[in-house]
Amino acid sequence: MSSSIVNPTPATESEPRRRLSATQLGLLIGFGLPFLVGLVDLVFDHFGWVWGPHIGLPWLCGELLVLAAMLALVRYQERLPLASVGLHWPVASDFTLGVGAYLCLMALMIAIPPICSLIYQGWTGDLAKGFEPLAPTVFTDLRAIPLWLAFAIVVVANTATELAVRGYGIERLRTLTGSVVLGAAAAFFLDLFAHLPIWGLRYTIMFAPVQLGLVALYLWRRRLMPCIVANVLMGVSGLLILSLQAVNVQPSDHLVRGHDLFHSGQSAAAIKELDAAIAADPDDAYAYLWRGYVYSHVHKYDRAIADLTKAIRLAPDIGDGYRLRGYAYFYQHDLAHAAPDADAAIRLAPKDSDAYELRASIKDAQGDFSGEIVDLDSAIRFSRDDRGLFKMRGDAYSHNGDHDRALFDYNWMVALDPKNDDGHRYRAIEYALKNDYQRATSEIDGAIKLAPNEALNYATRAQIDFMQKKNQDAIADYGTAIRLEPNNIEWLWRRASIYQLSGDYAHGLADCNKMIALEPHSGDGYDCRAGKYQMKGDLKNAAADVERGQRIDPNNAGLLSDRGNFEAKNGNYADAIRDLDAAIRIEPTNGTTYGRRGAAYESEGKYERAIEDLDQAIKLKPDDSDLYGERALAYSDDGQVQRALQDFEIAIRLKPEEAANYVNRADTYFYELKDYDRALADLDIALKLDPNDAHCHSVRAYICYQKHDYKRAIADSDAAIKLDPKDPDNYKLRADAESKLTHWRWLP
Repeated sequence: MSSSIVNPTPATESEPRRRLSATQLGLLIGFGLPFLVGLVDLVFDHFGWVWGPHIGLPWLCGELLVLAAMLALVRYQERLPLASVGLHWPVASDFTLGVGAYLCLMALMIAIPPICSLIYQGWTGDLAKGFEPLAPTVFTDLRAIPLWLAFAIVVVANTATELAVRGYGIERLRTLTGSVVLGAAAAFFLDLFAHLPIWGLRYTIMFAPVQLGLVALYLWRRRLMPCIVANVLMGVSGLLILSLQAVNVQPSDHLVRGHDLFHSGQSAAAIKELDAAIAADPDDAYAYLWRGYVYSHVHKYDRAIADLTKAIRLAPDIGDGYRLRGYAYFYQHDLAHAAPDADAAIRLAPKDSDAYELRASIKDAQGDFSGEIVDLDSAIRFSRDDRGLFKMRGDAYSHNGDHDRALFDYNWMVALDPKNDDGHRYRAIEYALKNDYQRATSEIDGAIKLAPNEALNYATRAQIDFMQKKNQDAIADYGTAIRLEPNNIEWLWRRASIYQLSGDYAHGLADCNKMIALEPHSGDGYDCRAGKYQMKGDLKNAAADVERGQRIDPNNAGLLSDRGNFEAKNGNYADAIRDLDAAIRIEPTNGTTYGRRGAAYESEGKYERAIEDLDQAIKLKPDDSDLYGERALAYSDDGQVQRALQDFEIAIRLKPEEAANYVNRADTYFYELKDYDRALADLDIALKLDPNDAHCHSVRAYICYQKHDYKRAIADSDAAIKLDPKDPDNYKLRADAESKLTHWRWLP
């Protein structure tokens, strides 16, 4: 004793090297290991990974190892009898008591969900779907494992749990706390916390009373065998319920043949077989589901919706029914009905990437690109090898103006399939949008090398040529694309537009006539030709073509937008807005139409509504300088001068060769701020870009007059009169300037 007092140093020095005690190690295995496994399972869930059937044998071996470790720890490390953890030689009463406890606890498990549904709204619907929605995903994963192996895992795992939690946990925590009640309470809460990651919060809350019942069962006799019997029987019962729910009714021969015929491309024959399947069993939800899917595939969406609605009524817990019906509504442009179906599909199948893809498509159609990206993030998490999802997300980022993230997604497309030309094509488009034409050309040349007969690659290169003002190269590439796909209306339209910009009206109109010949019952050709007539200055023929197209295709959004534009130019703003409203209802993501309606509202003096429309137009077309210029005018007319100047700055940065933006900003400097010097600077640039702008000469003449620079005022007035001889203001200003100049000359 005296030596320990005199020389305490060795004990102190050995403190940092102290190992875990046997009790600490046992508690760590019993409570720490389940927590760690739960965290790993959460990681799997987050990334959409699945354990799969191959995990069965390692899972069983792991549970056996935990059980053996706990027994070895008690027997050989602690050198205590197994009775110290409640393990006694089993007697008949242990089994009787265990079965009785099992029956009571199963009754409690059945009673808990309805009680919880009264407290937590939204759980009631899950009760109609059986046990699966209430069970943690790790339980339902057992169905992927052979049944005999799953039973073995349940027996060993539940035995190990009882030994670790009720036997070892309660007894050792009783020793540490000095109270059996405190030890039992600590074991109960540690058990719930340890299993929280793998069970989930809802299961933990709902079945905590069952766990409490097992604690009470152990404390009653301090014998572990009744707890093991009760827990194993509950686990086996749950597995049986899940297994029975997983058993599908064998499909009928008609259903199987319908499925095979559809996948061989024989849709009509497939529908006949599915008709027979439904006639044989009118309550076969899967027959309606498949027939609805086939109807949707052949564009008979009303019939598809009717069949899928029937399938949903027969089997309301099948997410595919809602997803397929949502797509049918989506293809009919009925977003109001498609959106709730997408939500229902995701609620029923939260790991179904196709359901997230549907909702992302709906948000894309609504112009909600940020929301689309969120859903595509989820879809990609559950389907990481789907190049189409990366393409969709890249497009959404591009629409949002985030070209770097768009390129990241297109890079993934290339990485997943380097020999496919489409990833290179999308990268080329994105580089072009970043004005990196060298890389854009390199990428599209690479795509053409990979797929020399792919017309879309030549059409893409034509567009890149056009962005660089290489009109003749663009026409040549569109020519190649059209030779490969001679019936492509869009490319004829684009080539016609480039011909028109190049002053080649004859070839432009010829392409429009080809469009009309290819699709005489479509309004697109007339819309295209009307645009060409308008650019030529032939407004009479332009208006006539718009009217012809409207009679043929009254729901053509482009024609409605064009007619609204013509009405606005003629000062018929109410009629213009009516047509533009209709165009937006049909095509709610067309930024040009929003811009036209905003301009019409601006002309009516409804500046607030004009700005709202132009905000939406810019959201849809963030790189369109004309939209910023139009919104700047609305801001200026509304008295928001600084915002107007900011928009003019963006418009000029996006399109520095556009003289109108300098002229309009000069007007704002001159009329709103009386800043003559800045106004003159902008007008000088505008006249270098467009020397034939009469208005620009008139405004500069007036500013020079105000600054007493009468010679320049006279020179600009002369230019304005030459360009617009019918404007009397120019003559008056010139006369005033000449009078002032004469007056100054006669002064001594």
